[in-house]
Amino acid sequence: MNVEYLGNNALLEQEMTAFLAPSHVSPLAVLPTLDWASAMSHDTRPVVSGFTSRLEKEVLAVLARGTAPIVLVTAQYQYKRVPIHLQPLLDGDHLLIISLGLGTRLSRPFATKRNAYVATLATELVFPSINETSSLFPIYDDAKRHGKEVTILTQE
Repeated sequence: MNVEYLGNNALLEQEMTAFLAPSHVSPLAVLPTLDWASAMSHDTRPVVSGFTSRLEKEVLAVLARGTAPIVLVTAQYQYKRVPIHLQPLLDGDHLLIISLGLGTRLSRPFATKRNAYVATLATELVFPSINETSSLFPIYDDAKRHGKEVTILTQE
């Protein structure tokens, strides 16, 4: 892995909350998740995620409207150009982009490695929902076994 950093590296020194959502989530989990994101948007604790699933992107949009620090972890190489919606966050020292440099296109194996990396950065993990068939279940299970705080926003 060729890890690169862009933005506020000091965020790595803080305790972080990871947000991990599967690509398919129950509609019942959406509103509680957006309520959680709204509450977190003014917290001082960074939220770390890949922000690639539809719900993760919605959470990023809510967080970006607030003052909470954000750590975005991408499996791909570092951006050649930072997306325009992220630039104000970088300029305001509210964002750190971590690029794992695993490849140019996102694939399930790269997403799995990225999500595992996200989990290692956090002391708390938040899932909109979780079940044993989810690709995120091993990360959830590992976090529980290692005594990390785990929050599930909606029970399936």
